[in-house]
Amino acid sequence: MAIGDSAYKVYSQGQRRGEIDAVPRNKYSFTVSLNYIDSPTPLSLVRIANVQIPTYVFRSQTLNAYNAKKTVLTGIDYTPITITAYDTKDAVFEKFLKDYTAHYVDGPLNNDDYNAFLNNPKGIKTPESRNYIRSIIINRKDSKNMENVIEVYNPYITNIDSDTLDYGDSSPAIYRVTFTYEGFKILSSGTAITEADFVAAEEFAIDNPDANDGFTEVDDFAEYEVDDADNIDGLQTTGNVTSNQAPLKEVPVKDSNPDNLQVFKGKLKTGEKIRNINGKSYVVPAPNSSNMRL
Repeated sequence: MAIGDSAYKVYSQGQRRGEIDAVPRNKYSFTVSLNYIDSPTPLSLVRIANVQIPTYVFRSQTLNAYNAKKTVLTGIDYTPITITAYDTKDAVFEKFLKDYTAHYVDGPLNNDDYNAFLNNPKGIKTPESRNYIRSIIINRKDSKNMENVIEVYNPYITNIDSDTLDYGDSSPAIYRVTFTYEGFKILSSGTAITEADFVAAEEFAIDNPDANDGFTEVDDFAEYEVDDADNIDGLQTTGNVTSNQAPLKEVPVKDSNPDNLQVFKGKLKTGEKIRNINGKSYVVPAPNSSNMRL
């Protein structure tokens, strides 16, 4: 263990067994579903781009206590969350938004034509049920036994932001829907790292100063040792190797420049050409005019 092994002690499974639960969760591993009154089963939102995890803010007030300042907690506010959903051709999310709006509002969004728009009632109505959406469930599941479930209670849509169409943009169209809510819960099946885990990691590092974190050093050339290290040059001709392989044979070297051409140095004279031989550039002399046929 070295001084820079703090991350290993905190995030690794070195002192733990079973599921790999000491590593950070991934952002891309999640599913979202909605429980609402018109559906016997939750609506699974499989065509979404992202969702915001609920957050909250503590309200506080600073009071004077003679010459000292005292902070008093006065309440808690839940920060709205946003779901970004794709505007797919099957109109699944579009239908859900229309059904939600029809639960609370009489208006043009659900009218069939212009005459219906003129004659039908408009405005906020009194619904039979106050909450059309009972809960939003965000499930972050990494393995069979490891999951994190966030359930948002009594969410209300406060803003539906449709996308802007653009001839110069080929990206998919999306909806951005903002929700306010009355509360939420978070449940995780992972095991929290305790102080005992840190103590065990420290004791392991002290008792095993030469520990290499599970990696084994390997000499890549251990199998190819020679009998006489001082006679390495002779191995190419004598074939004196320690393995059971056949002795090495001398391979005649082919002359790569049989015409004794000059190496190209950047300039050519009239009639000269360049020839590439084994990656090097050579100058081919201009043909002799006396040997040329008319």
